[in-house]
Amino acid sequence: MTYDRNRQQALKAYRDKSAGQRIWTAAAARRVSARDGANQKQENITRLIEGIRGKLEADAKQPDITWASVGSLGHVEELLRELDEFLS
Repeated sequence: MTYDRNRQQALKAYRDKSAGQRIWTAAAARRVSARDGANQKQENITRLIEGIRGKLEADAKQPDITWASVGSLGHVEELLRELDEFLS
C-alpha cells in the first residue's frame, strides 16, 4: 500500500514539474519505490528465517530422532551454505 501511495504522489509531482525537473522527479520516484521494495523483501526474509528457526527448534525437541531426520537437517544445512555463498 505504501508503494502505491508513493508512486501516485511521485506521478502527480512528475506531471506538475517542468521538463528538466521531471527527469529528477522520475529518478527519485524509482529510488523510493525500490527502497520500499527492498524493505518489504527484508521483512519477508526475516519472517522466513524466524519460521525456519522455529521449525528447527521444534524438530530438535522430537523424542525419536532418526537418521532420516539427520539427513533432512543435512539438506537444510547444504541449502543454507549455498544461500550464504550467494549472499557473499
